[in-house]
Amino acid sequence: MRVALLGPVEVHDDDGRAYALGGPRPRALLARLALTPGVVVLSGTLAADLWGDDAPGANALHTLVSRLRRALAAVGDDTAGALESHAAGYALRVGIDDVDLLSVEHLARAARTHLADGDATAAGRLAGDALARWRGEPLADVGDAPFAASVAVRAAELRLDLHDTAVDAAFRTGTAVDLTGLEARARAHPLRERLQVQLMRTLYDAGRQSDALDVYARTRRALVDELGVEPSAELGETHLAILRQDDAIRPRARATTPLRSALPAQLTSFVGREHELDRLVAALDTSRLVTVVGPGGAGKTRLATEAAARVEAGQRDGVHLLELAPVHEPAQLPSAVLAMLGMRQQNLFKQMDAERPQVTDAMERLLGNLATAHVLLVLDNCEHLVESAATFAAEVLAACPEVRILATSREPLSITGETLCPLPPLDVPPDDSSPGDAVSHAAVRLFVDRARGVRPDFVVTDDNVAAVTTICHRLDGMPLAIELAAARMRAMSPHQLADRLGDRFRLLTGGSRTAMARHQTLGAVVDWSWDTLDKPERLLLQRLAVFAGPVTLADVEEVCADEDLPRDDVFDVLAALVDKSLADPVGDADVRYRLLETIRAYAMDRLTDSGSADRFRDRHAAHVLDVTRHGEPLLRGPDQLRTVVRLDGLREDIAAALRWSIESDDTATATGLVAAAGWYWMLRGIHGDLRYWAPRADALTGDADPEDRAMTALLGSTAASADDTQGLKEGLRRGLAALAGCEKPYRFPMLGLLEPGVHLLENDFEGSLPLLADIIEDDPDPWTRTTARVVRSQVGAFLGDGAMVTADQDIVYDEYRALGDRWGTAVSLAMLADRHARAGEYATALDAYRRALDDMRALGSGDDVAQTLVRMAELHAVSGDFDGARAALADARELRTNLWWPAQDAYVDAGEADLAFREGRLDDAARRYAEAIARVEATPMPSASQMRVTMHLGRARVETAAGRLDEAAAALRTAYELAERAHDMPLVGLVVEGFAAHALAAGDAEGAARLLGATRAVFGTVPSANLDHAALVGRTRDALGDPAYDRLHAEGADRDRAGALEWLRGRITPRT
Repeated sequence: MRVALLGPVEVHDDDGRAYALGGPRPRALLARLALTPGVVVLSGTLAADLWGDDAPGANALHTLVSRLRRALAAVGDDTAGALESHAAGYALRVGIDDVDLLSVEHLARAARTHLADGDATAAGRLAGDALARWRGEPLADVGDAPFAASVAVRAAELRLDLHDTAVDAAFRTGTAVDLTGLEARARAHPLRERLQVQLMRTLYDAGRQSDALDVYARTRRALVDELGVEPSAELGETHLAILRQDDAIRPRARATTPLRSALPAQLTSFVGREHELDRLVAALDTSRLVTVVGPGGAGKTRLATEAAARVEAGQRDGVHLLELAPVHEPAQLPSAVLAMLGMRQQNLFKQMDAERPQVTDAMERLLGNLATAHVLLVLDNCEHLVESAATFAAEVLAACPEVRILATSREPLSITGETLCPLPPLDVPPDDSSPGDAVSHAAVRLFVDRARGVRPDFVVTDDNVAAVTTICHRLDGMPLAIELAAARMRAMSPHQLADRLGDRFRLLTGGSRTAMARHQTLGAVVDWSWDTLDKPERLLLQRLAVFAGPVTLADVEEVCADEDLPRDDVFDVLAALVDKSLADPVGDADVRYRLLETIRAYAMDRLTDSGSADRFRDRHAAHVLDVTRHGEPLLRGPDQLRTVVRLDGLREDIAAALRWSIESDDTATATGLVAAAGWYWMLRGIHGDLRYWAPRADALTGDADPEDRAMTALLGSTAASADDTQGLKEGLRRGLAALAGCEKPYRFPMLGLLEPGVHLLENDFEGSLPLLADIIEDDPDPWTRTTARVVRSQVGAFLGDGAMVTADQDIVYDEYRALGDRWGTAVSLAMLADRHARAGEYATALDAYRRALDDMRALGSGDDVAQTLVRMAELHAVSGDFDGARAALADARELRTNLWWPAQDAYVDAGEADLAFREGRLDDAARRYAEAIARVEATPMPSASQMRVTMHLGRARVETAAGRLDEAAAALRTAYELAERAHDMPLVGLVVEGFAAHALAAGDAEGAARLLGATRAVFGTVPSANLDHAALVGRTRDALGDPAYDRLHAEGADRDRAGALEWLRGRITPRT
């Protein structure tokens, strides 16, 4: 028995047959045991590795072991006893060579040894054999198991190392190098110097000296900017050798460049557009905006993706296909593009006050992301948003000089600089063509190619050439129509097809260009397909039109079944539509079904004509509401991740249901949908949906469930008035009014925090405490009670009550973990990590942050992962582990994946500035802080005061250390004004500590001691978050002696908070 982990987990028998072994849990157990072959793994360790903190009892593990044993027994007699039970745990009786990951690690070590010994041939063979073992993403089907993430990272690093070894071996043996793959790896790992050296040598050998030098310049810039180091000796020497044209660095053979594309793989051949493809590629070389224009079904999308694949190698930051068909609202275009590029719009963690970082303008963020990108954006299907698409393209091209746009549309964007690429129908042969002449025309070649997909032996003959020619003529040479017709070759001859087309495909005349595009050629094709359907198939096809995105069979059954289409018949009818290419199955394990946009629009017209459109739109909205409502409470428990995935799949339909309910003035459904989807949007950071739909639903005035109304008021005011405290307070008050008469527990736990939330927005922290205490003591919902503790701990920090902070933080992690809420455990772990950091317990803090990262990554919270990595880098640096700090910051940078948002970039900039400061590179640190501050100030983030304060404070610390005390004082005053304006006492205290460090540097040790005392009045009993606090106190004590320090410190501390703040204002204000 052999266990395969480098892809989906499988067992292979002696004959090489693969077995998947049932569900993900048995596969996860097998994988975990296989990682330590023959070694007993303790039961407790297994449970933690398989379930994490939510591990069930021993019976669950025993049951799982039994399931795996049964699955192994089905493989063969030899495998039945491979899973051994021991007193303390379990072991898998296999050898290291029987587990592909472990075997590959052995091969990697052997390959490196052979290379070091001069046997490059053996090294290359071993590395190649090892790389061939990958079948996909390691442990791809057990990714939820806690142990799997670290194994996947281990395998990814191993694969990179094998590629490095293989290329080095190829250099020595004269074996060709895959340049395309090498370039892709180098782009993905810009700080991996060995990889960049390999790329430079390969490019130089391929005659691309300029590109090789560009790689050096780019790598040096990345190393200096991101790590603060110069290139290694090897990289520098390679650069000099290329400048000198020293052939000693050439590999023994030139590289090959196989064509690969990051675009979606095509499942059919590209036929009939070779001339247009050449013309389009040439246009992209000379124009930054090219629009492929033609009617629906002309093949615009396919031509654009083929051209994009041709030019991808010249785009440093890649090619991105942006499908605009699902975007219905012009105002949502920038947000939709952000989502398609993989960028979240808001942090997972919500801060209490309105002065916290938020992104308010998707277009501003997008322009910031693309400002320095060298990228080709393919905007597909612009016609329904033509004015917005034109404005979008014009703004992007004006602000981002290295961005190119390739658009597809049924009409031009009509803006300056646009180059049009009209796409006519495919050429068709004359009526009297011979078979040889006919197949020389593109329309016939396409028909034959697609017909062979369903009838492999099909050829054009003397007997059928006239029918084939007629089909191509009658379909106007339109590719989509020809492809749909060719699909019918499964059941019809060319003559039968031609006969049917004679009656059904009469083109419309007149009308608008839109009607010409969709309803002349494509409408005729779908009309014909419609005529081939029986009654149940027609009913289901038109009802499917109410769905906006891919949906499950259960969704289809719930919305589309009735007395005319019984639920038990739905699957068979749906399968028939799939067979007839009218419905498209997507996915493997969780199959969903979708309609192409053209088919969906046609089916919606049919549904409207039937008089049933309103009825099924209502049913669709009600179903989406039911699914979303069912999932909403699961977002705070052990099914959180599974529910997020389910709602991800329903996102387009949530928007469609909201659009319909708002258009039809259905207040109850609209507010119900917003209320049920709100926490999902916030967890996922889908702020564009929240900002768009919540205020619109909130504006409806009809009757609605009071709790739905209250939650919509809260979400609507938050979305519409992110930087408007008064608007937020009004929304919370309207929510409270809507709840009058409702009894707890509320369906939406956030509603239980409305009343204290109003007090917090009014900076009435004391007034919020009895309300929070009542919630913690009496609220029937455990999530509400725990979240109230989180809020109260933050209030405690504002009030300087360390006991309150500690008491609540000691509880919330266990409570969130008991609930199974990974968002809550991430929040509570981050708070605990901060506490340990304040106490100087850096190793413990780092461990807590690492655990929080697991939950953040599981939720897809990239922004919060980046911020946590920056905080971890600061802890590494203050501990003297500069390599660890650099690694954390590099990981944070990796999350950019070429395109990110400026404020988050500034946060990482500040982390790198802190590292430079701690390494003594003061000028570099000052420059980086200045750049970070400039980024934040230039970003439309009116609530970014906390980020601004910390950056000005960091800059002041650097200027103080450099002896530039005037500059430091100016930065400190700016930070103080921002912190006091935000009513953020912990931030105020940090700034006062900055003034203390400044006073000490200026020779005023007594003033420093008094200022440090004053911070006690500000912080109260909450420890300072300043990681340099203890060092600052120690230097001040050394300057004064303990008795003097204690006396002066007491003088500063002998005030209440209000008195301390008044004294501080007098001291901080510059004297005239």
